[in-house]
Amino acid sequence: MRAERHSSAPGVIMSGLRRFLCLSLMALLAGPASGATVTLFGSDDLAPKCWNENGKPRGYAIDAAVEALRRAGYEVDVKLEPWIRAVEDAKAGRGFITHFSKTPERALLFDFSRPLVYDRIVVVVRKGHEFPFAAVKDLVGKRVGVLRGVAYGGDWSAAAPGFTLEEDTDAAARIGKLMRGRLDAAVISSGAAGLEIAAERDGFDPAQFSILPVPILDDPNYLALAKSADSAAIIARLDVVIAQMQLDGTVDRIMAGYGDQR
Repeated sequence: MRAERHSSAPGVIMSGLRRFLCLSLMALLAGPASGATVTLFGSDDLAPKCWNENGKPRGYAIDAAVEALRRAGYEVDVKLEPWIRAVEDAKAGRGFITHFSKTPERALLFDFSRPLVYDRIVVVVRKGHEFPFAAVKDLVGKRVGVLRGVAYGGDWSAAAPGFTLEEDTDAAARIGKLMRGRLDAAVISSGAAGLEIAAERDGFDPAQFSILPVPILDDPNYLALAKSADSAAIIARLDVVIAQMQLDGTVDRIMAGYGDQR
């Protein structure tokens, strides 16, 4: 599950994307544009990646997914709901799901696109309560707040029995528990942007907190579709447009519009 977002040879990445597009573009154009309306599922409370704001879906994972589906020829109906319900709806074949992490268990049930966006997962502490952190094992012996039902790869699974997990469904509540001393650390998605939103929602100044300098990981997030007779071909079409969006800067512009992810 761990993946590095950045390469020491960006030119090689761009060259690879161009070759991928050249090989795939004719097949994409030859295939019929669907024109169908599809449902896109996501979390209703995971800002800035995905959330409902006054009944309107927002977030960089939503904007990127909608644009990819639109370029592939679909009309998109976005449905945001509690995460567990969103996963179940997607598993039942009711539509696509975005900001989805790939696991061996999910790979048995879903076909996954190439990575669409990357989610920087960071460790947040109260200002003045920093501690050395270079790997997940450095959380051993601490009380750590996390999103319910989420794991962060093999290193996390191996080290987790050594620290106390406090699960919740709300990053703002997690930040509040951290500020009140109920947690030693909180795991937050979307880096500095995620911290800023969570802190302000709970009435705190983001400057009261520190992000430890080493992220847990830059987690690749995917579009996924429950396996069916057509799912692999549909995902192949999406891979072409996602590569195109990465090459023309669309994904970077979407991410930048939601704040600093570092």
